[in-house]
Amino acid sequence: MNVHTGTHVDAPLHMLAGGATIETISLEQLVGPARVLDLTHVKDSITKDDLVPFNIQKGERLLFKTSSSFSEQFLMDFVFLREDGARYLAEIGIAVAATDALGIERAQEEYPTHRTLMRAGVVIVEGVRLKDVAPGSYWLVVAPLKMTGIDAAPARALLIGD
Repeated sequence: MNVHTGTHVDAPLHMLAGGATIETISLEQLVGPARVLDLTHVKDSITKDDLVPFNIQKGERLLFKTSSSFSEQFLMDFVFLREDGARYLAEIGIAVAATDALGIERAQEEYPTHRTLMRAGVVIVEGVRLKDVAPGSYWLVVAPLKMTGIDAAPARALLIGD
């Protein structure tokens, strides 16, 4: 099985030469309060303008619920986080960016979304299933398989509500 299969956590090594490997991501960063943002209206890419209305704060763990949550098949034209959205989140200093698509970006040369987030210490989680999850606040637990020396790991992601 490829380590980028299903729900998984990307380590910086995935996109940054000499980047940190999966075991360096702390559970403290992957566990804690989180918000599911309703971005189901977005058609192509999540931009800074799409994110500003959410009043995002430093240290937040964010999950992007897009139209990808409603497909049972891999979509080549999945909604992705565009570079300007990634820069905005990196500047704020969020902790986690999780998406319901199997990738957080597509069709961007040099992978600026991944690289911008990773350089800012933001953990990327891809392939979360949010079809039946309402937007709002939750307790997030992301538990990657215990692996070492590699660029990602499959994970179990749980959202616990009130």
